Amino acid sequence: MHPIKRVTKTPEGDVYISGVPMVDQGQKGYCVAASCQRLFEYMRIPCDQHEMAKLVSVDAESGANIATMQKSLGKIDSAFKVTFKPLINPEQFYTGPGKRRVSDKQFLSILKDYVDKGVPLLWGLVIGQKPEEPPLSRQTSGGHMRMMIGYNLAKNQVIFTDSWGAGHEIKRMALLDAYDVTMGLYSMAPRGL
Repeated sequence: MHPIKRVTKTPEGDVYISGVPMVDQGQKGYCVAASCQRLFEYMRIPCDQHEMAKLVSVDAESGANIATMQKSLGKIDSAFKVTFKPLINPEQFYTGPGKRRVSDKQFLSILKDYVDKGVPLLWGLVIGQKPEEPPLSRQTSGGHMRMMIGYNLAKNQVIFTDSWGAGHEIKRMALLDAYDVTMGLYSMAPRGL
């Protein structure tokens, strides 16, 4: 199935990618590996999060910080013959205290462009700083990777999914809050897509 066929639009203004399989990272710090496995399964690329975790040497106890996440994605790129593209590179995101190279309008434009094509984005962020719907059930904070899968312009929201199992398939956050907590945003797709 071509990715564009999986874009769903609702009367309430949601535009999101449907059919992204759930992979529960469990208690392990496999957010990068689990998010990549979900993305690859959506794109029908065979993979396994435990193999990916070995490949990127993620410490299962501590997860990964954003710099480690980006390096890991680069390793996955070559091993699985996909094209990895940093859309927001954490090494270049900030130009100084509180200044960013990418504006909130550019952030939304990137998200819309990929979602409208049916391509989920890998989202490196700091969690626990901004409210989300549904709210986090436990006190969670720190670096994490999720997938951005949609937006709602009428409500100024981003729609995302998390690798924490049932109940985390479709979540929401205010657009400006999502922009504020973003550390990196990446596409990874079959070569030529």
